[in-house]
Amino acid sequence: MALPSVNSAQVQAAQDGSSPAWTALVRAWGPTVLGWCRYQGGGAVDHEDAAHEVFIRLHQRIGRLESPERFRPFLYGITRRVVSEHRRRAWWRRWASGASTERAGGESPERRLERARVASEIEVVLTKVPERFREVLIHCDVEGRSMAETAELMTLPVNTVKSRLFRARQRFRQEASRLGLTLDRVVSTPEEEALHVRA
Repeated sequence: MALPSVNSAQVQAAQDGSSPAWTALVRAWGPTVLGWCRYQGGGAVDHEDAAHEVFIRLHQRIGRLESPERFRPFLYGITRRVVSEHRRRAWWRRWASGASTERAGGESPERRLERARVASEIEVVLTKVPERFREVLIHCDVEGRSMAETAELMTLPVNTVKSRLFRARQRFRQEASRLGLTLDRVVSTPEEEALHVRA
């Protein structure tokens, strides 16, 4: 899908608080943002919900845009952050809930409490991995994408993805060590095993 052209006057008017300009901006870029959310989020993300949040954040931050000509990368940057957050939350809900019904049903209350405690610790560790490295870590080690798939998704060279993934795993390992976190203290989920074995 071809990207809309940037209407600098329209962007400037939206920055100045024009409601008609803002409405026109949303109509012009809505399908593009929805497509970005669908492509980047895959099946883990509610595309419409993510796109809605993108425009909420855009409305809050459009005043920070220094040049209307930079609107496209500005909007794409917001979209990437929103989708990344939605992907992590979706994974986190699956992980923290104990994954499958069968396993959750067979766990003791003590084991479920232990899983919840470790889940909280892992969340802290992930937040300490810098965003550009963390995004690659989520794509490759949590979502199971190959480096080539991740490179295509993020429009990066494969070697850049490889380098970032190495640094992300290294940082994750360092931060987990500082917390004394060992993921094999609980029965591993596939996502957890990926972080533990591949990091």
